[in-house]
Amino acid sequence: MQSHSDRVAVLALLFLSASVLFAAPQDRPVNTKEHQLTKKEVKALIVSARTSEDHMKLALYFRGEAKQQEASVMYHEEMAELYESNPIAEGEMAKHCKSLSESLKMTAEAANSVAVEHERMAAQLRYTPVESNLLQESFPQRVDESSQQDMFEACINSTRRVESHAHSMMPSRFWTFDSEEYRQRLGRLRLSAETLSQNQAAFEESLTPEQVMKSNSEVHGVHQFQAEIEFRVKSIDHELRKHQPAKWGIARDTEAIRKLAKAWRKRDQKIARRIGIFR
Repeated sequence: MQSHSDRVAVLALLFLSASVLFAAPQDRPVNTKEHQLTKKEVKALIVSARTSEDHMKLALYFRGEAKQQEASVMYHEEMAELYESNPIAEGEMAKHCKSLSESLKMTAEAANSVAVEHERMAAQLRYTPVESNLLQESFPQRVDESSQQDMFEACINSTRRVESHAHSMMPSRFWTFDSEEYRQRLGRLRLSAETLSQNQAAFEESLTPEQVMKSNSEVHGVHQFQAEIEFRVKSIDHELRKHQPAKWGIARDTEAIRKLAKAWRKRDQKIARRIGIFR
């Protein structure tokens, strides 16, 4: 059975093959910062990627490829309209442009999907847990219990705010998309998620070596939730940049964030029980 990373690699290689078929040389823009890798380098990096930085390089590459394909989509859609406006032009030419445009849309979507997966893997690698014996060197031997209690409660309150802001982004049954309103809601959700991460970091820094030993597996679980929320926020951001975002996509990600925030709260409560500051 293929692993998730293997499937992403296969999808990436399929995209690279498809992009050669559908690319129009005259449509390709000048190289951008996120598009500096050659296809040969990309194929090599797909096989050898091990770090967060490796996966971010691939994510940026595929975002750049998607932008190029989307530019070609607009070009061929315009060509189709021009052929349709010419009374003596053959209808087959317009059909050909439309067909090519649809194929290019699929290629762009594939590139964006690969980019999203590499961003997810980069986020997960960024929050890889550190061994307990290394953590002991960083944390104080003693900490004021009331201060630690305050940090824990700040985390709990932050998870509730993330959950609330995620719920506010859930599309209603009769959904009418308002770009400005949803960008503002996303901004509040992103800020609450960042605040939660900061509060969590402060809480973890307050742990003594003994407390770290007791709660290391739970802290690892929190870091996984953190990476997943970061991924979901980016996914919503990407969806909102579209001319007509998919309702189901926003609903899927906001519901996932809401559940992750709730799971994060339970995990922090478990940590607090293990170190004796919550019952």
